[in-house]
Amino acid sequence: MRKSAYFLLILCLVFATLTCSKKINQSGLKPPKVAMIPTAADTSRSERGIDAVPERDAIRIEWFPGSDERVIQYEIYRRTEAVGAKFVKITAIAEPDSFYEDVVPLVGVRYFYTVLAVNDEDLRSESGDTLNYLLLQKAVNLQPTGIQSNTKPVFTWSDPNQAHEYVIRLLENASNRVIWISVVQADYGNQVQSVKFNSDQKAAYPALISGFEYRWRVDVRGNAGGSESKWATLRIQ
Repeated sequence: MRKSAYFLLILCLVFATLTCSKKINQSGLKPPKVAMIPTAADTSRSERGIDAVPERDAIRIEWFPGSDERVIQYEIYRRTEAVGAKFVKITAIAEPDSFYEDVVPLVGVRYFYTVLAVNDEDLRSESGDTLNYLLLQKAVNLQPTGIQSNTKPVFTWSDPNQAHEYVIRLLENASNRVIWISVVQADYGNQVQSVKFNSDQKAAYPALISGFEYRWRVDVRGNAGGSESKWATLRIQ
C-alpha cells in the first residue's frame, strides 16, 4: 500500500514539474504576427479578404487565425495615406473571430490596416501584414427590381464615380447559388450604365427561370479598391 502511495506521489510531482516548466517556458513570449488575407479576385465566387461591404460604407478586413492557443483577442489598427499619419487602434475583437467590418469616416480615402494578436498575459504580437483599400461611392438606381416578366432583362445603374469597369453579380435568392458574374466595361457616352443578362454567355443558364427570385448588385472596380452596391431583388413571374 505504501509503495502504491509513494508511486502516485512521484507521478504527481513529475506532472507538476512538467506543467510548471511549460508555463515558465511560455511566459513572456509574444504571440506570432497576424497574417491578413488579401482581397480575392472581383469575379471570385468566394469573397474573402479585404473588400467593400454591400450594406453600408464599410471595409471588411479578414485575417488567418493563429495557432497560439493563448491568444484571447485581436486589435485592429487603421491609418490614412496622409503624410505623417500613424496607426490608431480602432477596436478589439475577441478570439476566435477573425474579421471586422470598419465603417469608414470618409469615402474616397485610402485606409491602411494592420492587426495585432494579444495573449492572456496582455502581450502583443509584432506588427505583421499591412493591407489597404480605397472605398468608392456605390452604384445607385439599380433596375430592374420587383416582379418582372422578361427572362433576359437589361440591368441598369448609375455610377457617381464614372469608373472604367463593373462586375455584375447575380444570385438565386433562396439557394444563394451564383447564376452570373460578368465584367462590364463602362459606356462613357451614357450616364446610365447597362448590360443584358447573359450577354457574355457565361451565366449558369441562358435565361432566368419563371417563379424564381433573384438578387443582384454592381461592384465598382477601382485601383486596389472599389465599392459594392446594395442588393436589388427581382422575381420572374
